[in-house]
Amino acid sequence: MRKTFKTLGIIIIIVIIGYVFKLVNDYSFSGNKDIKIIENYDKILTLSELIQRDKFKNKVLYIDLWGVHCKPCIKEFKHLPELKERYKNSDVEFIYLASPYKRINDTQEWKTAIKKYDLHGYNLLMNIDFYYDIWEEVPEMKNKYNIPHFLLVDKNGKIVNSNAPKPSNKSELYKEINKLL
Repeated sequence: MRKTFKTLGIIIIIVIIGYVFKLVNDYSFSGNKDIKIIENYDKILTLSELIQRDKFKNKVLYIDLWGVHCKPCIKEFKHLPELKERYKNSDVEFIYLASPYKRINDTQEWKTAIKKYDLHGYNLLMNIDFYYDIWEEVPEMKNKYNIPHFLLVDKNGKIVNSNAPKPSNKSELYKEINKLL
């Protein structure tokens, strides 16, 4: 009986160490050549502030508002490889704005998700001020919980479609992006 408890204790310790290692590894992820985490993402307070950054000047922006626990959001990710392949040598940038859940591990869950779903492009975990401001800044987006939600921004930094087609609606989305290029 003692041996069983000792073995169980060792297994529990190994599991806890593995879990802590995964948390630290996920939290420390700072991006790579394809998955870019927007610097100072936690300090950006408005969509306009984000869009006006130098790296997005003269680019068409396809912005995806999503949530780590949003099944419809995650379902759309399977359509991204074809979309990105189509526009890989063009002036289109993909931006993923993740909704905050106000949990202690938001950052860790977000970084785990962007790696898991291989979200090539620019990634930002919205702080709560940004999240609420985006719905005010883009009045056509009426419901604060309407995710996934997609925006198209032209090369001048103007939101031209505040209800852009989803990646799964390929033909309509391609048509809209092509008009902006």
